[in-house]
Amino acid sequence: WATYGNGGDPFDPHAAIEQALTALVKEAKRVTACDHVFLSHYDEQNKIFRTLAFDSTITPSSVSLEQKFRGDQYAAQQTVLINDLSYYNFRLRPEVARLGLHSLLGLPLINASGLSGVLECFSHDLQHFSDQDAENISVLAKHAALLIEKSLHTKACDRQRIENQFLYELQELEHASEGMLLYRFGETLQ
Repeated sequence: WATYGNGGDPFDPHAAIEQALTALVKEAKRVTACDHVFLSHYDEQNKIFRTLAFDSTITPSSVSLEQKFRGDQYAAQQTVLINDLSYYNFRLRPEVARLGLHSLLGLPLINASGLSGVLECFSHDLQHFSDQDAENISVLAKHAALLIEKSLHTKACDRQRIENQFLYELQELEHASEGMLLYRFGETLQ
Protein backbone atom coordinates (compact mmCIF):
# COMPACT_ATOMS: atom_id res chain seq x y z
CA TRP A 1 0.00 0.00 0.00
CA ALA A 2 2.84 2.39 0.59
CA THR A 3 3.30 4.74 -2.28
CA TYR A 4 5.76 7.52 -2.11
CA GLY A 5 5.16 11.15 -2.73
CA ASN A 6 7.36 14.16 -2.25
CA GLY A 7 10.21 13.52 0.14
CA GLY A 8 9.87 9.73 0.03
CA ASP A 9 7.44 9.52 2.95
CA PRO A 10 5.03 6.57 2.82
CA PHE A 11 1.47 7.49 1.99
CA ASP A 12 -0.99 6.45 4.72
CA PRO A 13 -4.42 5.92 3.13
CA HIS A 14 -6.14 5.89 6.54
CA ALA A 15 -4.70 9.29 7.47
CA ALA A 16 -5.61 10.68 4.04
CA ILE A 17 -9.22 9.53 4.41
CA GLU A 18 -9.40 10.96 7.93
CA GLN A 19 -8.07 14.30 6.67
CA ALA A 20 -10.56 14.29 3.80
CA LEU A 21 -13.47 13.64 6.18
CA THR A 22 -12.30 16.46 8.46
CA ALA A 23 -12.06 18.83 5.49
CA LEU A 24 -15.51 17.73 4.34
CA VAL A 25 -17.00 18.53 7.76
CA LYS A 26 -15.38 21.98 7.77
CA GLU A 27 -16.79 22.63 4.30
CA ALA A 28 -20.29 21.59 5.40
CA LYS A 29 -20.02 24.05 8.30
CA ARG A 30 -18.86 26.81 5.96
CA VAL A 31 -21.54 26.16 3.33
CA THR A 32 -24.41 26.06 5.83
CA ALA A 33 -23.00 28.71 8.21
CA CYS A 34 -24.06 26.49 11.11
CA ASP A 35 -22.60 26.02 14.59
CA HIS A 36 -21.93 22.26 14.77
CA VAL A 37 -21.31 19.51 12.21
CA PHE A 38 -20.98 15.79 12.89
CA LEU A 39 -20.12 13.00 10.47
CA SER A 40 -20.88 9.50 11.70
CA HIS A 41 -20.38 6.03 10.29
CA TYR A 42 -23.23 3.57 10.73
CA ASP A 43 -22.02 0.12 11.72
CA GLU A 44 -24.76 -2.13 10.29
CA GLN A 45 -23.61 -5.20 12.18
CA ASN A 46 -23.72 -3.54 15.63
CA LYS A 47 -26.51 -1.05 14.75
CA ILE A 48 -24.48 1.88 16.09
CA PHE A 49 -23.40 5.31 14.84
CA ARG A 50 -19.76 6.22 15.53
CA THR A 51 -18.46 9.73 14.91
CA LEU A 52 -15.62 9.90 12.39
CA ALA A 53 -15.20 13.68 12.19
CA PHE A 54 -16.79 16.74 13.73
CA ASP A 55 -16.44 20.50 13.98
CA SER A 56 -18.06 21.50 17.24
CA THR A 57 -17.49 22.42 20.86
CA ILE A 58 -19.66 19.40 21.68
CA THR A 59 -17.85 16.09 22.02
CA PRO A 60 -20.01 13.42 20.36
CA SER A 61 -20.45 9.87 21.54
CA SER A 62 -21.50 6.66 19.84
CA VAL A 63 -25.22 6.01 19.76
CA SER A 64 -27.38 3.08 18.73
CA LEU A 65 -29.85 3.30 15.87
CA GLU A 66 -32.75 3.10 18.34
CA GLN A 67 -31.35 5.99 20.42
CA LYS A 68 -30.35 8.16 17.46
CA PHE A 69 -32.60 11.19 17.11
CA ARG A 70 -34.49 10.61 13.85
CA GLY A 71 -32.60 7.34 13.40
CA ASP A 72 -35.69 5.80 11.79
CA GLN A 73 -35.66 8.50 9.09
CA TYR A 74 -31.95 7.99 8.46
CA ALA A 75 -32.51 4.22 8.24
CA ALA A 76 -35.23 4.94 5.67
CA GLN A 77 -32.64 7.06 3.80
CA GLN A 78 -34.57 10.29 4.33
CA THR A 79 -33.16 13.76 4.84
CA VAL A 80 -34.03 15.37 8.18
CA LEU A 81 -34.75 19.10 8.20
CA ILE A 82 -36.06 20.54 11.46
CA ASN A 83 -36.03 24.27 12.08
CA ASP A 84 -37.39 24.25 15.62
CA LEU A 85 -35.96 21.46 17.72
CA SER A 86 -37.78 22.68 20.84
CA TYR A 87 -40.78 20.63 19.68
CA TYR A 88 -38.59 17.55 20.01
CA ASN A 89 -36.77 18.23 23.30
CA PHE A 90 -38.51 15.24 24.90
CA ARG A 91 -36.82 12.98 22.31
CA LEU A 92 -33.38 14.58 22.56
CA ARG A 93 -30.90 13.59 25.21
CA PRO A 94 -31.16 16.14 28.06
CA GLU A 95 -27.62 17.44 27.56
CA VAL A 96 -28.34 18.09 23.87
CA ALA A 97 -31.60 19.88 24.65
CA ARG A 98 -29.79 22.13 27.16
CA LEU A 99 -27.28 23.26 24.55
CA GLY A 100 -29.85 25.46 22.85
CA LEU A 101 -29.72 23.79 19.46
CA HIS A 102 -32.71 24.95 17.45
CA SER A 103 -32.20 23.69 13.90
CA LEU A 104 -31.04 20.41 12.40
CA LEU A 105 -30.17 19.36 8.88
CA GLY A 106 -29.23 15.70 8.62
CA LEU A 107 -28.41 13.78 5.47
CA PRO A 108 -28.10 10.00 5.38
CA LEU A 109 -24.95 8.70 3.73
CA ILE A 110 -25.89 5.99 1.27
CA ASN A 111 -23.65 3.45 -0.45
CA ALA A 112 -24.31 0.27 -2.44
CA SER A 113 -25.25 -1.71 0.69
CA GLY A 114 -27.52 0.96 2.19
CA LEU A 115 -27.03 3.38 5.07
CA SER A 116 -23.34 3.99 5.76
CA GLY A 117 -23.62 7.02 8.03
CA VAL A 118 -25.04 10.47 8.53
CA LEU A 119 -23.90 14.07 8.08
CA GLU A 120 -25.62 16.35 10.60
CA CYS A 121 -25.52 20.13 10.88
CA PHE A 122 -26.92 21.96 13.92
CA SER A 123 -27.58 25.65 14.51
CA HIS A 124 -28.47 27.69 17.58
CA ASP A 125 -30.77 29.77 15.35
CA LEU A 126 -34.40 28.97 14.58
CA GLN A 127 -35.27 28.44 10.90
CA HIS A 128 -31.59 28.27 10.01
CA PHE A 129 -31.64 25.61 7.28
CA SER A 130 -33.47 25.53 3.97
CA ASP A 131 -34.09 22.98 1.25
CA GLN A 132 -31.32 24.75 -0.67
CA ASP A 133 -28.88 24.01 2.19
CA ALA A 134 -29.85 20.35 1.95
CA GLU A 135 -29.24 20.44 -1.79
CA ASN A 136 -25.91 22.24 -1.35
CA ILE A 137 -24.45 19.74 1.09
CA SER A 138 -25.92 16.66 -0.59
CA VAL A 139 -22.77 16.55 -2.73
CA LEU A 140 -20.68 16.53 0.45
CA ALA A 141 -22.84 13.72 1.86
CA LYS A 142 -22.30 11.64 -1.29
CA HIS A 143 -18.58 12.27 -1.10
CA ALA A 144 -18.54 11.30 2.59
CA ALA A 145 -20.32 8.03 1.79
CA LEU A 146 -17.66 7.24 -0.83
CA LEU A 147 -14.85 8.06 1.61
CA ILE A 148 -16.36 5.80 4.27
CA GLU A 149 -16.72 3.02 1.72
CA LYS A 150 -13.10 3.53 0.65
CA SER A 151 -12.00 3.43 4.29
CA LEU A 152 -13.79 0.12 4.83
CA HIS A 153 -12.25 -1.34 1.67
CA THR A 154 -8.81 -0.10 2.70
CA LYS A 155 -9.16 -1.76 6.10
CA ALA A 156 -10.33 -4.99 4.46
CA CYS A 157 -7.34 -4.89 2.09
CA ASP A 158 -5.01 -4.26 5.03
CA ARG A 159 -6.41 -7.29 6.83
CA GLN A 160 -6.03 -9.39 3.67
CA ARG A 161 -2.45 -8.19 3.19
CA ILE A 162 -1.56 -9.06 6.79
CA GLU A 163 -3.19 -12.47 6.45
CA ASN A 164 -1.39 -13.16 3.17
CA GLN A 165 1.93 -12.07 4.69
CA PHE A 166 1.34 -14.38 7.66
CA LEU A 167 0.49 -17.32 5.37
CA TYR A 168 3.57 -16.62 3.25
CA GLU A 169 5.77 -16.58 6.35
CA LEU A 170 4.22 -19.86 7.50
CA GLN A 171 4.91 -21.37 4.11
CA GLU A 172 8.50 -20.15 4.22
CA LEU A 173 8.94 -21.69 7.68
CA GLU A 174 7.47 -24.94 6.42
CA HIS A 175 9.88 -24.97 3.46
CA ALA A 176 12.77 -24.04 5.73
CA SER A 177 11.86 -26.93 8.01
CA GLU A 178 11.76 -29.37 5.09
CA GLY A 179 15.09 -28.07 3.86
CA MET A 180 16.55 -28.38 7.31
CA LEU A 181 15.25 -31.95 7.60
CA LEU A 182 16.77 -32.90 4.23
CA TYR A 183 20.08 -31.34 5.23
CA ARG A 184 20.15 -33.23 8.52
CA PHE A 185 19.07 -36.42 6.78
CA GLY A 186 21.89 -35.97 4.27
CA GLU A 187 24.39 -35.43 7.08
CA THR A 188 23.31 -38.60 8.86
CA LEU A 189 23.75 -40.65 5.67
CA GLN A 190 27.41 -39.64 5.38
